[in-house]
Amino acid sequence: MTKQQFSTLIALLAIITLVLTNPREEEHKSAVKAKLNVFMKKKINEEGKNNQMVQGLGALFGGYVVDQIVNTAISRNNYYIFSTTKFSYSDSSKTIGVGVLGNIFFSSKVDKALKDGDLLKTKRLN
Repeated sequence: MTKQQFSTLIALLAIITLVLTNPREEEHKSAVKAKLNVFMKKKINEEGKNNQMVQGLGALFGGYVVDQIVNTAISRNNYYIFSTTKFSYSDSSKTIGVGVLGNIFFSSKVDKALKDGDLLKTKRLN
């Protein structure tokens, strides 16, 4: 096997690996749900520290709200060897994450927007 054939084989195996491990849309949505659920639980605990009713309502409706946000605002762009997580709100959309090798990595700007409460202000995700 020549050096060129070996290099071609390695490149082909790398591309096949990337294609086979590219996260599906459901995996992108699950990753966003997990991130939002953690955020919601922290926020509910902070806001409802002294109020059991707030904690109860948050536990009851928090998951529903997260599901609705994810199902309507999150989508995936597939580029075969990698994919992107897209957040759409009103007339704008922003890429908030990248999926590659079975993992989804979110921009640090997403964490900052969640922390600041500016998730729906998409200009913060630029």
